[in-house]
Amino acid sequence: MTKKTAKDLTKIKGTEDVQMSAKITNQINTNQQCNMVLSAYCVTTQSCSTVNINFG
Repeated sequence: MTKKTAKDLTKIKGTEDVQMSAKITNQINTNQQCNMVLSAYCVTTQSCSTVNINFG
């Protein structure tokens, strides 16, 4: 199966090339979780992160 895949990949050349590029991808993830317990305490956990990915 790997030999067949390698042969198929060698056929992809010329005008049929697929090019994917991205300069900067910003992703902001915000997670909030609140759990209420029977003793009326509330636990809140919040995490926020920003990920910068540069595809050169």
